[in-house]
Amino acid sequence: PGFIVNRIARPYYAEALLLLQDRVAKPEVIDACLRAAGFRMGPCELMDLIGHDTNFAVTNSVFAANFFDRRFTPSLVQQELVDAGFLGRK
Repeated sequence: PGFIVNRIARPYYAEALLLLQDRVAKPEVIDACLRAAGFRMGPCELMDLIGHDTNFAVTNSVFAANFFDRRFTPSLVQQELVDAGFLGRK
């Protein structure tokens, strides 16, 4: 279900959100690490650009469409951002 980008991007975002949830690193550090590894944008920058509400809605849709596969579990961190009205740059 969904575009191939969702099979790749959802785990990319999810891992970054888990790092934030576990307070392993700040968003700018996570992004810097991924850019240093060759990505054009870090996951936090990309989620901010897309919009947390849009990204969270797509994550929920992909999660349900994949029969609630754990790899696509929506993030509590992102839910809190959306609930607080921190929707990103969009």
